[in-house]
Amino acid sequence: MDDLWRHDAVGLAELIRRGDVTPLNAVHAAIDRIERIDGELNCVVSRLFDRAIQRPDATRGPFAGVPFLLKDAGQELEATPHWLGTRVLHKLGYHSPITTPLARRIEELGFVTIGKSSVPELAANITTEPAEFGPTRNPWALDRTAGGSSGGS
Repeated sequence: MDDLWRHDAVGLAELIRRGDVTPLNAVHAAIDRIERIDGELNCVVSRLFDRAIQRPDATRGPFAGVPFLLKDAGQELEATPHWLGTRVLHKLGYHSPITTPLARRIEELGFVTIGKSSVPELAANITTEPAEFGPTRNPWALDRTAGGSSGGS
């Protein structure tokens, strides 16, 4: 199971559909991977692991049980942190009052949101280096930025 991270969403969905991997195993593998690498990469600002562990076996759709990181900008899940890379929302402990249509659709497709990925402040910079959370590193070159407003993805 240590190599599940090497599969894209389509490949992982196929493994789950065939019964080679359970949705819960896929979620646990993704959580383990995040816990191993996020210290170096700094790519996940909100861990929704408890929520994810409760959900995978109830999912339906073409991507049923596939773990997913939701970008922490523009897409919200009700009652989960939504900080947009900002210090003020993080310090306030702001949580989304709604689920946005795209986030709802992603989960309707079966994806299991396991966390929120880092973004620049207000997703308005060319590098993912928010002052509140620090820079997100490129997984292939830790001395480089991940770049863009989806750097944590």
